[in-house]
Amino acid sequence: MSIELYIFNKESKKFPSFTNWDANNTGSSKSYKLDIVSGKFKSKNLNSEFVKDLNSFLRRSDQLASFFKSFDYSINLEFTSNLSHILFFEASRQVLYIDADVKNEFIPFYCFAFFYAALRKRKDQDYIFNKFYDFFLAIDSTDIKKLINFLEADKSTTKLFDAGSNILKFLKQILTAEQDFSELEKFKISQVIRNRALTGSHIYDIDAIEKTYENNLGDPFSGQACDDLYQSLVTSYIPENTESYFQTLSIALESLGMNLIAQRGSRVAHEQGPILVNSGVLNNSASLKDKLKQVIKNIKNSVNKFLDDLNSNFPDLFQEQCVTETKIDMSLVIDELNYLLSMDSIPKAKLAKTANLIKKINNSVSSELKNLNCERNKSKSLYSKLLDNLINFEKEILLSLFELEELSTKSPGLKKKSVVYIQRLSKRSGHIIARIILGENLYVETDSNSQKHRIRAIPFTFVSPDFNHTAGIVDSFFENASISIVTDPD
Repeated sequence: MSIELYIFNKESKKFPSFTNWDANNTGSSKSYKLDIVSGKFKSKNLNSEFVKDLNSFLRRSDQLASFFKSFDYSINLEFTSNLSHILFFEASRQVLYIDADVKNEFIPFYCFAFFYAALRKRKDQDYIFNKFYDFFLAIDSTDIKKLINFLEADKSTTKLFDAGSNILKFLKQILTAEQDFSELEKFKISQVIRNRALTGSHIYDIDAIEKTYENNLGDPFSGQACDDLYQSLVTSYIPENTESYFQTLSIALESLGMNLIAQRGSRVAHEQGPILVNSGVLNNSASLKDKLKQVIKNIKNSVNKFLDDLNSNFPDLFQEQCVTETKIDMSLVIDELNYLLSMDSIPKAKLAKTANLIKKINNSVSSELKNLNCERNKSKSLYSKLLDNLINFEKEILLSLFELEELSTKSPGLKKKSVVYIQRLSKRSGHIIARIILGENLYVETDSNSQKHRIRAIPFTFVSPDFNHTAGIVDSFFENASISIVTDPD
């Protein structure tokens, strides 16, 4: 099971204040279908009063209803007793699991989950969470207040829901939204929630660190700011939380089907980490396999037809080294695609790299053959015939490339790697720990691409002041190495 949309969590009984990931806390299930048609919820077998409450909730806000107006989707639901979370989404089966103890106060959570499940069939998680802030901002304030009151009452009594109070803090922020955030800042808020919801509580008092950071917003990289952040880490450390935090993190990442990579904290690692986290994979479903098989078949046919035409009409050119190299290179490309076809999960970067290699091979052989033919043949008709062959070949290859790049860039992907930085708590660089926890910029200079990469990676980026805390839960350790970032793939 590969769990997503875990942010609406419950507290663990084993580790109070931390997120519950106990898979054994699952009872009987009942399956239902929920249809979203023209901004309305419909279901033949779901409780009619529940569906009625959902639609009433949407009608209270025109802005919120607009999120669903263009939808025409059917969602698979599993109402499960004693579910570990209030709800979560299982990506491989495209099923939304909801705790059977349905609460009217949680309707905002349910509606976002329906929105998520409908979009997840064709969009990745980052795309949907980019809508998270505006979705909750569009909810009628009476519903937000009702949910806040419920969660606050729970915190003072049963302590069942919202481990770490991360959703409660977010809802209060939404209710008093006085600041206009940029789209990137809104996205960052949702990314930080995704990170903290994995564990609930932390080994540091995050509220104290946030307050320290806010007190230094005028110059967040001044010597005073760095020292204040360091001191806030020293004074807010909660040693009794350490074991619970890292055990919970390990179970959470295992539930998400993710590997944890440890890196020694450094400038290089802080650039490399987001690349590792953001290098998504595609679940090699039956439909994806069919598409990839067709691409392989098209490339084979195009190459064979081109070589046959060349051998028949231009035997001298057929013997050229560039043609021999093309045959070898295209055979290697097809072998690579067949290898990807055999994998359970296909790295998106490998598809993109293969597409780029095909483009280079095509450009190279086309250019060389044109030059060679110009040197040897003065016949316009022959040259025209060769051009026709090359144009047809290029057209077929470019169409295959288009399909390959669509698979690479537009298919909903999964992130399978997470990173924990081993960052020493020292006066000189300890402030970096605080900035990683808060999801803020790590360095005074700003690069927009690096910033976007880091924000995309926030949900699965962690930090530890001591490797001993993580030694038993990491899957691998990356020592820092020089890296080159390719900005122009051509």
